[in-house]
Amino acid sequence: MTLRAVSVTSPVSAEQVVIGHDILSLISSAMYVEPMIIYRELIQNAADAIDDAISTGVLKSNQGRVELQIDPLHRQVVLRDNGIGVTNDDFIQTMCAIGSSPKRGTKARGFRGIGRLVGLGYAQELVLRSRSRSDERVMEAVWDARTLRDLLRSRHRAPLDEVVASVVKITSRDATKDEPAHFFEAELRKIVRLADDRLLNAPAVERYLSEVAPVPFHPEFSQGAAITQFLKSHGPYPLLDVRVNGAKTPLARPYRDAVPITASKIARISDFEKIDIPAYDDGGRIAAVAWVAKHEYFGAVPRRLGVRGVRARVGNLQIGDERAFAEAFPEERFSDWAIGEVHVYDERITPNGRRDAFEPSLHLSNLVGHLQVTGREVGRSARYSSVERRMERGLLSVQTALREYTRLLKTSPEAYALRDELFADVIAEMDKARRRLIGSDRQRWESEIAALEKQMEKAKSVKVKHGKHIRERARGRVDVLKALRTEIPGGLSIATALLKVLPNSD
Repeated sequence: MTLRAVSVTSPVSAEQVVIGHDILSLISSAMYVEPMIIYRELIQNAADAIDDAISTGVLKSNQGRVELQIDPLHRQVVLRDNGIGVTNDDFIQTMCAIGSSPKRGTKARGFRGIGRLVGLGYAQELVLRSRSRSDERVMEAVWDARTLRDLLRSRHRAPLDEVVASVVKITSRDATKDEPAHFFEAELRKIVRLADDRLLNAPAVERYLSEVAPVPFHPEFSQGAAITQFLKSHGPYPLLDVRVNGAKTPLARPYRDAVPITASKIARISDFEKIDIPAYDDGGRIAAVAWVAKHEYFGAVPRRLGVRGVRARVGNLQIGDERAFAEAFPEERFSDWAIGEVHVYDERITPNGRRDAFEPSLHLSNLVGHLQVTGREVGRSARYSSVERRMERGLLSVQTALREYTRLLKTSPEAYALRDELFADVIAEMDKARRRLIGSDRQRWESEIAALEKQMEKAKSVKVKHGKHIRERARGRVDVLKALRTEIPGGLSIATALLKVLPNSD
């Protein structure tokens, strides 16, 4: 007789589910390993609050403002927006909620309900204040981040709600004269000291926010107005007035007409390509639009400029970094040569929790697939530019060698004895240059090579007479020089060797 196992399925009761306080550690520090993300998350919440204020008529479309005060002396940061604010009635529940946001399913940028808490991992106290237009009083929540970290390190595993209740204090007070009728403010007190202390480095914070925040293009970027018009014609294009430490001028995106690739190579943005990307299920719906700058492609754009790569933006807020769409290029390194942005409108293309990339989906794959056309064009332009620069360097070295060889032939019998091999090096370099002509401006380079060949024939025709004793000595040293030549990499570097070992005259 065979006994058969019988499985019994029993439901899980709510009392059996335990959400431990370690979840706070994940969302306040472990999830955000880059400290600067604090500012992006706070700006994101500010942008959503300002959008709500505009949509409800509390603000006009150009009145959204964010003020950031960075105080290194007292190690604190205060960020205030003039958005719709949180009502007194909703304040406690909103400020104490973990991973619960009324924004989910809306057009808001943030919808996971954790962004406001990101500062807990980098400060001893996080203070949240707010007031809506319908309220007389200001509500304040103080999160004791230091006590929270002690609790997270303890062996006692308290439920999440008990931990939050023990580290948060709520107060209510009359508004001061400095506080507007509606606002939200986040204050980080006693910020931890990092190795480079960049959280309190105002210029570094300005550079970061100029890249990621929904701020306008810089006045020195002549294509900015046309790009702005292009983006506005496809959907919402929110812009904020963001100022750091009371600056007279607001932050602006770092794009400029001139892009210094190296000290001697400055690329110029002369125009831009417009790209409409249809949704995966098409139906006339646009998933995203992109603009990609046209320039000379002198090389990879330096990271310090803050404009490298085709960057992703949702709600005009940057997602990830300069390599957000590197996979759309034939070689990932070519993404560093490109300059542009992709503005995503399809809510099915969703940023991940850290907002450093997008969640995988067919809709994302469709977007990347359409960008590959532009990626291939950038790759071709980069290769073409590389060929042009190699040609310039190669022919310049030939020209320099011809000049040096002509001088050596007149002054050194040893060089004269090696003249056939010297000119063989020059011929080899010019043949190599001709092989690089595929895909470049053949007519221009052919004419330059032909001019160099005429110079070479002229140099070869030089006749030099040396005394008999000098010729005898030269024959004894030619073999040594030939041996030296074999040890030097690169055909034309024999000129350098000869300059070192041969006398200028005899």
